[in-house]
Amino acid sequence: MYSVDLNIFVFDDFRVYLKRSVQCLRDQSAAGLGSEFSFRKFSATAGFTSPNFLILLMKGERNLSEESAVKIAAAFGLEKLQKTFFISLVKYNQAKTSSEKYLLAGELLKLRSKNNLYFIRSSEFEYYSYWINIAIRELILIEPQLTALQMADRLSPKQKLHDVEASLQLLQELGLITLINGRWQTAEKNISTGENFVSSSVVHFHKQMIELAKESLDRYPRAEREVSASTVALTRSQFESVRKKIQELRLEILALAETETCSAGKEIYQFNFQTFPLTTTTSISPMSQKSKEDQNEK
Repeated sequence: MYSVDLNIFVFDDFRVYLKRSVQCLRDQSAAGLGSEFSFRKFSATAGFTSPNFLILLMKGERNLSEESAVKIAAAFGLEKLQKTFFISLVKYNQAKTSSEKYLLAGELLKLRSKNNLYFIRSSEFEYYSYWINIAIRELILIEPQLTALQMADRLSPKQKLHDVEASLQLLQELGLITLINGRWQTAEKNISTGENFVSSSVVHFHKQMIELAKESLDRYPRAEREVSASTVALTRSQFESVRKKIQELRLEILALAETETCSAGKEIYQFNFQTFPLTTTTSISPMSQKSKEDQNEK
């Protein structure tokens, strides 16, 4: 068994943790503070038959099963909570779907909180977990006098009172809103979306909004919504140009919302910009197949 003086709870990639751990073991060995480290010895200690398994793992050329993750956790001498975090982190990094990553991200943040780590608080993860949190924050900007019950009635679709109350409590915990003399006030504060686990929550938010957009086709008359689509063939450079135009339009809309300070007559709107491929580059066209055959002949 090895001993590594690293706090596993600060990592969001198990391969990075393994690389840092190996470096620590090498440094300890060079300083005469621990037993000599080699990949062959580590594999034997962990119970792997392949002497270079850890190398392939760190390079991303191998994945970890849960059984193998347990072996590595034991070889590094991880305690119960650390071991649980490591196994969940392995599952998170190797997850195939955004839904799976979202659930695992929530587990990892709970484990961090048990270790008193709040680098990214779970409340910030929860902020994007339910769309009404963002909607209520915007609603307060134009109607700060609303009660929780009135907000539940104003949202479309209508929401349950306890969900709105939970959202208001979360927004207050995050310092995004305050209640002063019966009126809500918003704070100029942004929630970071760059942290790995929180970004999984943002993906979950987008999926919710896509579902609401689908439902809007039946919920609202055509005059109260704008849902349109275009299917076109583009080169990669043209696609990047389209992405840039969408980003610019989104910024223009945000700027437009700021030009009118009066809140009278305003409603909360959701704008979804969705551009995605309907074909895949992995399909082999006759020309690419011929090119591959030519290369094989060479």
